[in-house]
Amino acid sequence: MDQFASEHRLPEEHRKALAHGLLEANVRALAEIRRRFLGEVYTIFTDEVPAATSVAPPIPSGPLLSTAAECYCDYGTKEKGWRGLTLAQTKATFAMLQKIAGDRMVSTYTRKDLSAFYDVLRSLPSLYAKDRRWRDLTVGRDWRGVYR
Repeated sequence: MDQFASEHRLPEEHRKALAHGLLEANVRALAEIRRRFLGEVYTIFTDEVPAATSVAPPIPSGPLLSTAAECYCDYGTKEKGWRGLTLAQTKATFAMLQKIAGDRMVSTYTRKDLSAFYDVLRSLPSLYAKDRRWRDLTVGRDWRGVYR
């Protein structure tokens, strides 16, 4: 910080105020990160919690996952040179996400949806797609609540 203050010819008497301001900004930013991690979303750098309003929630907008996935795969093919296994794995991953969380607008997926998807991926046997024993494997919960 001393180098910054020297480069910008900040008088000595203002350096402590600058340091305090930077520290306060970092603390508030970390508090906002914590809130967002816990699922609460507020405008950054305010001390006020927004009041509840009677306005209807905004209608989600944006493409469906199937449309966005297709565009993403097209981009990967054209711009990144994806082919073969990379393209097939990407398409398979999006297809599995659609089976687990549904084909919805991308902006409507939540952390809970992605956690469920991750749990399914972790529960799959290794090489499930290649091994004949897993040919009829379906993604979803059976009556016992176990992913199969």
